[in-house]
Amino acid sequence: MDKIEIRLARPADANSIARLHSHWQGGEFDSFLKKTTAELAGEGVFSKLVTIVAHSGKEFLGFAKIFHFQVEDFEECFTAPVGHYLTGVCVEKKYRAKTVGSRLTKFRIEYLKPITNRIYYFTDSDNLPSIQLHAKIGFQFLTHDFTFPGARALTGQKLSLFKLDC
Repeated sequence: MDKIEIRLARPADANSIARLHSHWQGGEFDSFLKKTTAELAGEGVFSKLVTIVAHSGKEFLGFAKIFHFQVEDFEECFTAPVGHYLTGVCVEKKYRAKTVGSRLTKFRIEYLKPITNRIYYFTDSDNLPSIQLHAKIGFQFLTHDFTFPGARALTGQKLSLFKLDC
């Protein structure tokens, strides 16, 4: 693999992000492409979302997101703390366990450090690779008792919420 480039996503990345996202979560490519295009354009609630991508040469390796959560942006009541969240890391299968996810995570943290002193992330409570990766960086467990827009445990377990003080 050539040198890995981590950078902010551009509109030209929408197809690659949507393709990988649809494979990861299952679903129609066209609906993921529409959502990804809106996210990259910063439309509506997506104005609080930043997408980061990883490339090696012309090869798309994966993406990750940052979301600035504010309770007042939603009609429903959510109990998660207000703040910046690392969300949606997705790496092409053949590049997993090759530092791409870790690099995307570290890039996002460095991106956020000038604007916040605390970063959050959540995952399924049994997602040990993610929990271990984030623990090495310094994330600490907060709670299982929280709600967040669109968040649900994929494996049927509880979600775990973590924080990193910068």
